Amino acid sequence: MNTAIAKQIGGRKTFRRSLAFILAWQLFLLLIETRGDFANGFIFYLASQLNIFVLLFYILILTAAFLFGRMAGEEILNSPHNYIKTGIKYALITSLILIGYWFTVGVFQGGGVEHTLHALPKTVAIVIVVLLLIWLWSVRHIKQEIDYRKKDPSK
Repeated sequence: MNTAIAKQIGGRKTFRRSLAFILAWQLFLLLIETRGDFANGFIFYLASQLNIFVLLFYILILTAAFLFGRMAGEEILNSPHNYIKTGIKYALITSLILIGYWFTVGVFQGGGVEHTLHALPKTVAIVIVVLLLIWLWSVRHIKQEIDYRKKDPSK
């Protein structure tokens, strides 16, 4: 097992789990939005999800997941006993990036600093909890695959 393979495993596992969560979240939003009138709800859902800032948010999540997942794969290969610390570290770094993006968009597009700061605590809590779940799920699977590949290098 070399670091290139560990990076590939880390990037792939974290990207896929982040994408799975985003798709589940989108399905949840679609179901909420289309409760009463499906056609109008679907139009409102599309309008909200095709916003450039929302699309950039999802791109930022997936890019961070892939890049930090590669780093996590290498760290887990080098010190497999600290994989939970690795997951927490990258979850917090990703959270800071996403909160910084959200804050910037909120200030310039949403209504100023006061409005953005008012909504900040709830948003921070949600983002950190969700990203911790995604990252802990990802690093567990990264470690499992790295351990499996160490035992059977032909895979």
